[in-house]
Amino acid sequence: MEKNICPVCREEGKKVKGEVARNFVKPELKDQLSKEEYFLCLTEGCDVAYYHPEEEKVYRNPDDVKIPIWYKAASGEVFACYGNKITEEEVIKAVVENPLYSREKIIEFMNKKEDCGCSKISPDGEYLYSMFTYETGNCSTYLFSLNADGLPSFSNAIDMSEDSNYHISHFSMSPDGNMVICGLKNIYVRDSGSGGLTPLEMKQLSGGEDNFIRNNSFLWFPPQGSPLPLPRSFDGTLLYSPANYGIVCQKITIDEDEKVLCETQDELSISNLDPESPYRGLSEIVESPNGQLIYGACVDANSLACFFRNENNGELNLASYFSDSRIDGASSIAMTKDGEFIYVACASTGIIAWFSRNDETGEVTYMGRYRNSECLYGLHSLRVLCDAAGAGKFLYGLGKESETLVWFKIVE
Repeated sequence: MEKNICPVCREEGKKVKGEVARNFVKPELKDQLSKEEYFLCLTEGCDVAYYHPEEEKVYRNPDDVKIPIWYKAASGEVFACYGNKITEEEVIKAVVENPLYSREKIIEFMNKKEDCGCSKISPDGEYLYSMFTYETGNCSTYLFSLNADGLPSFSNAIDMSEDSNYHISHFSMSPDGNMVICGLKNIYVRDSGSGGLTPLEMKQLSGGEDNFIRNNSFLWFPPQGSPLPLPRSFDGTLLYSPANYGIVCQKITIDEDEKVLCETQDELSISNLDPESPYRGLSEIVESPNGQLIYGACVDANSLACFFRNENNGELNLASYFSDSRIDGASSIAMTKDGEFIYVACASTGIIAWFSRNDETGEVTYMGRYRNSECLYGLHSLRVLCDAAGAGKFLYGLGKESETLVWFKIVE
């Protein structure tokens, strides 16, 4: 048996701790699993649950497991929380019929345990929810779970009305998922299990009187291997933000009282007040996997701009740009996990265009576009999210004018 390859469907599986597999199989099989690690089959139509390349026996779903695995074809019920035995159907019913706007309130309403233990008894030892957000009238962040086909379903909502005096339209999460910025003046410590957010006191972000920061996206470059506990481990983080005339870099300082100060680093920022600047009206930015290139969608310049980032000091310089009528109104941007492709949404025309890119020079090559003015008009907040295998296979966007959440499967 090849390492990491399911012996039945021949697809790559996901490595899990041996403890996770032992907790998930039926009690009479538990002692048979002696390895420190096993692999979880991620193929929906395959009945294999766990396997190991050095063992002939495989453990199948649903026959060999205590609870059917949620994304497998023969599983029946879909569990939103394995620890509390709460099904997705029960969550949806509870939220629709009652004013429940957080995971904690749902758990309390159902008289279940807050410490559910999903990290030990879910199929892969992780919680099932992925995070996504969109603009809402009551200043909330909405969480959705994604099934194996990328289909989103409502999970819960976090009410932020006490922390904000305006609509929250975007959020940005740190690479490790521990910190979140919502809008321009709210920063939170995020619980990776429940998705719950704990606010920190923060000075409002500002790029200057003319070069004001847009709250569409932020890029985080925290110190490597900080020994400090959360949230102070983010002390010294460089935070890059799109602005009217460029990209503003700020340094996050977190004191012993966990108060947050963001100070603009002019020498690391890049701006151009020229009305013909190729990157005027930067709306959203993304970084390459190696962190050395930053790409931005520029709504006023109708362009896709690329900047080199000095990995030693964080300084930015313009590398190249693509400007064309085919991306008029470029307003949002996303990149696949491997960095091979970039997607640009054009809110004013209802278009999503895609590009390949050169990882050394940063240059992009136009490949095609998809247009649907009915559901893509006003599109913003593009995100590439992963399937169960960790591959970025689904592209999501929010149609602000049509009030729709749209998604596409990325075809290899």
